[in-house]
Amino acid sequence: MNEINYHKFISWLLLRFAVYGPKQKGERVCFGKIKTAGEIEFYAKPFYPLREFFLPCPETLHQNGKNDIAAANSEGRKRIILNIPLYDLEALSYLMIIFGRDPYFQKHLRNTVICGISAVPDDNSFAQKFEDKILRHLKFDLYFDQNKDGSFRLFTGSEQGQKILETFGEKDYAHIEYRGPLNNLSFFPSKIKEKIKASRGAKIWKDLGKKCLACGKCSLVCPLCYCYDLKTSSEGKVSREWGNCFYSEFSEVAGGHKFL
Repeated sequence: MNEINYHKFISWLLLRFAVYGPKQKGERVCFGKIKTAGEIEFYAKPFYPLREFFLPCPETLHQNGKNDIAAANSEGRKRIILNIPLYDLEALSYLMIIFGRDPYFQKHLRNTVICGISAVPDDNSFAQKFEDKILRHLKFDLYFDQNKDGSFRLFTGSEQGQKILETFGEKDYAHIEYRGPLNNLSFFPSKIKEKIKASRGAKIWKDLGKKCLACGKCSLVCPLCYCYDLKTSSEGKVSREWGNCFYSEFSEVAGGHKFL
C-alpha cells in the first residue's frame, strides 16, 4: 500500500469508525480524534501514552450499587487508533495482561481497533530498527511498516484486522500469530538496559532523589504506569482515577501510616 492509498484508507475508516491518532495539539503531538486524513502525524511520537483510552480518568465504576460497564463506550461507535508507535504498542500489550480480568478495561479494548506503525529511528529517540519477529509478541489488529520507497508492508494480528483490510479491498498483507509476551524486556534498547543494570547504587540516583518533587509527571507520561485510586462521593458514586506512587499520600492509610 502506498502513502496515497493509506490516506484513502483513513478516509474510508472515517466513514465507519471513530478514528483517533497522533495529531498536533498546540505545541505537542497527542492522540486525539481525527476528522480528516490530513490531520494524522505520521511519525511523530505522541507526548502522552494510550492509557487514557483504556483507563480513562475519571471513570465511574459504580453508582448507587449499579456498575457502569455498559457505558464504557460512550460514543456508540467502534473506534480505531491509528499510527501507534511500537513502544506504545508493547506497553499496551502488557496492560492487556495486567488488566486481563478488569471488565472496564476489557470493555474499552473490545470497542477498539489497534493499528500500529513503525517509527523512523533517529539519534534522539529510543526507536529501534523494526523487525517482523517482534510482532509475534505484541497484540494488535493492524500494523504498517514503511519501505524505503514510501510504500507500506501490511500486517494483521487478528481476524478483525484481516476483515477490515479485505473489506477495504486490500489483500496484500501478512498475518502474524500471537506467541505470548516478550521476556526479559528484550525489546528495550540494549544499551539503555545495560547502563541501568550497571548503575544500581550509583550516586546519580541519590542526587536525583534529593531533587525529586514527587510531582508525578514522569508517571503521567509513562506508557506502563497504571496505579489508580478509588474515590467515593457522598452520592455513592465510586470512580477510578489515576494514582501515582510518587505522591506522598498514595499509600497512606488510617492513622497516617505509609507503606511506601
